[in-house]
Amino acid sequence: MKTKKTLHIITTFTLATFLTLLLVHSCTKKEESDNTQNEEDSKIAPLRPAELIPDIKNSQDSDEEEAIPVPIVFAGCPEDAFCTEEYGKLKDSLLKMLRKIPSSKSNTEELNNFKKNSGIPISVWQKKEPEKSDIAVAWTSFCKNHQEKGVLIGGIFSKNITDINSERYTLDTVHVMFGPSSIITYKIPAKSLPIKVEDNKLIFIEELDGLYYGFAISDKGDLEIINPDRPEFFPQEIECPKYLTDAVKEHPLDPSIHTGFSCRKIYKKGDSAGVIILLPVSC
Repeated sequence: MKTKKTLHIITTFTLATFLTLLLVHSCTKKEESDNTQNEEDSKIAPLRPAELIPDIKNSQDSDEEEAIPVPIVFAGCPEDAFCTEEYGKLKDSLLKMLRKIPSSKSNTEELNNFKKNSGIPISVWQKKEPEKSDIAVAWTSFCKNHQEKGVLIGGIFSKNITDINSERYTLDTVHVMFGPSSIITYKIPAKSLPIKVEDNKLIFIEELDGLYYGFAISDKGDLEIINPDRPEFFPQEIECPKYLTDAVKEHPLDPSIHTGFSCRKIYKKGDSAGVIILLPVSC
């Protein structure tokens, strides 16, 4: 019995020792496996933040990579637009002048001198980005039909409406009915609406970064800075008379820019009945 008991103890000890050795061996293998994996992982250096951004200078070394242009935002230019350096400089100069001079009739002389030398911002439609030599700015239009056809909305500095290159920039054409047999056609800034008519000139209020000034446009395209009086009533949407819709046939709309037209009654100085203006609709 003593021999059997001793044998049982030895067997139990041997089995426990074997299991312990097996467990140690398994852990050692796992540790070796983990170390091997870590060694493999260490061969692939983790990307540093700077390496997550394509290197523009080095991208030319690879045929599969293209240089990514970094937009330059000039002083006076908005961040979300294509804007030439000269446009930014002129806009910045105009803003400084508007902040400095009082909002009264006395400021028109100084602003007209600025316009005579440099022009003022006029909104236009564009079918391609301005060239670097232009004094211009351009944005992507929010109109879906413009996005599909590559039409941009932007602005240029111009001394007169007639100075704008019609081959590169498009203005809105409007028709003003002073009477059944008296309809005058004007070229005006894109997406603009005059607040009134005075001496057959269309009067506008322009906002520039929270600052305001007024200007007048004649049917001949002359541009003049003014300080307009408040109209007796503001533009009111009305149904277009046939006289005006017939006038559109002589000046067809550009389908890539305009989708239709609408009419407004606007105040005319000296005539409480006002006049009717037909405007193109962009989207």
